[in-house]
Amino acid sequence: MRWTAGEEEDYQPRKAYHGVTVASASLTGLPNNHRDFDLPIANILHVDCPHWYRFGQPGESEEEFASRNGQFIGTARSERGSRDRGRVYR
Repeated sequence: MRWTAGEEEDYQPRKAYHGVTVASASLTGLPNNHRDFDLPIANILHVDCPHWYRFGQPGESEEEFASRNGQFIGTARSERGSRDRGRVYR
């Protein structure tokens, strides 16, 4: 394949993927980005996906779902210790 610009024909791969950094791959909740790379790195805390329609329990209202997820986040953060309190990345 030639990658030089300005030639009569330039080739670009279809579905080219430029990758992710170790940190961004660790932050994502996508298991495919964690496999084979010993990820996520230390001090990354994953919490449940806040999507009531897909992850709500049968008969659970949206408010109950939000409360359950809030409790999970609070518990997970308190288990990690006070050094992480107040650090929420969006």
